[in-house]
Amino acid sequence: MQNINLNQIYDVYWNWAWGQLGIGIVVTALLAFFQYVRRGKDGWRWPEEPLRSGVVLFLALVFTYPIAGLLGRTAESPHPWRIYFSLCGLAALMFIIHRAVLAYHTRATDNARQSLARWQAATDIEIVFDRPSDPRFIKALTQDLKQSNSARVVTVGHSPLDEWTPLWETLSRFGASGGKIQIISDVPLRRGAGIVDYWRIPEVVAGLMQGTFAIDCNGPFYFGIASVHEDLMVARFDGRSSGGNSLASGVYLLINQLSRLVEGGLNHAVMIRAAASPAEYKEMILPLESRARRIDRLPKRIFVVFKSEAVVHAIAEQRYGVGSTHIEHYVEEHKERASKFYEALGRGMVCREIYNKSELIAYVRGRKHGRRVTLTRPQMEETLMRWSAVVGSQKNYMVGLTDTPLPFKYELVDGTHFVMHEAIGQNDEGRMNAFCVTGTEFCKKPLNDFEIIWNSIPKASRKPSNVAKWIETDLRKELNAL
Repeated sequence: MQNINLNQIYDVYWNWAWGQLGIGIVVTALLAFFQYVRRGKDGWRWPEEPLRSGVVLFLALVFTYPIAGLLGRTAESPHPWRIYFSLCGLAALMFIIHRAVLAYHTRATDNARQSLARWQAATDIEIVFDRPSDPRFIKALTQDLKQSNSARVVTVGHSPLDEWTPLWETLSRFGASGGKIQIISDVPLRRGAGIVDYWRIPEVVAGLMQGTFAIDCNGPFYFGIASVHEDLMVARFDGRSSGGNSLASGVYLLINQLSRLVEGGLNHAVMIRAAASPAEYKEMILPLESRARRIDRLPKRIFVVFKSEAVVHAIAEQRYGVGSTHIEHYVEEHKERASKFYEALGRGMVCREIYNKSELIAYVRGRKHGRRVTLTRPQMEETLMRWSAVVGSQKNYMVGLTDTPLPFKYELVDGTHFVMHEAIGQNDEGRMNAFCVTGTEFCKKPLNDFEIIWNSIPKASRKPSNVAKWIETDLRKELNAL
């Protein structure tokens, strides 16, 4: 009896199932036909949202009929409709999740477009393309390449160029017509190696430059400035601007520096080390300073070696909290650092420091040693007197006072090591608070920057007696005026 009922149930069910499946096939064929006709020579493409999601849901509901029937008949279930509606519920749930994800991506895309519109209005970006395969981008690039005899492409941390088919075809045609192409990337090319001049970016550079995309057409520039879904948005800069704040200038410098690096123009190895605690900072920086022949420094407050051990301990307690394990390391580091510093001056090491007068006055007036630390008036006065005494007595220690605004603070050791350090405060163990870049070629620019500022300071503002007098009069006046 049960077999007869099952057969009857499934006879009726399959009549509905085949009918719905036939309707689905007809609708799908019509959709494909109209899409092909509408797209013309481009052929078939999926419809745009939200029609695409509706089509997917419709097809899921249609093809769920035979799936539910097969599952029910195999399990000898007398309820194929329950199975069908359960699968429909699952399809509807997946549809809702799909629409929610699309809505999130749409909001992200809209936010990115709004940001790009603001950047475009404020910079020299001429136009922004949706992705590397955007037909407008391909057309613009093709026109720019016609006016050039060479092109340089930089791509780091993105899909290989040969996966961006329209872009690759455009570059290949340019190369086949006699244009010179250089590709700088962190991924190997799978084809076309005979057409392009390919350079592999060293691993350390690829790690620091993830997400870089640029094309230089000897004039116009294209630069990837944002990611949307799996594509890049590409900005076009019209010509090489000479403005110091121009994004086009930044792109030009970036790709030329990378080119010099891979071609051997920057032939000195670069090593980057990071410190994440006072103890690590001591291990990283103290050996460099101990054997240094020259130290050039741009500090933002009076160098800590001129503070007494008691003052250093008070700074550590405020910075790390009373009882912190970092306090002992901090005090010992600066005690040893001060000892090594004076030993180095005695053996002939030259140390030059440049201070901005306004920053020093604000430092003394506010007595703020970083964000969390406030020195007492006696502690600041003691620091000023110790500093003034060293300026007046150590011929190898030179200070320049300037009104010129200074960039971020840094230290150069022997023109080879570039050190930046910023204390974080409490609970900073394991967090990076300093790094050191070792490389002669890398240090040339900050060293040149230091020399420009140093040489622009009048000799009177570098004379030790004048500097010591300014510390004892002007700075102490600021301190005592409060």
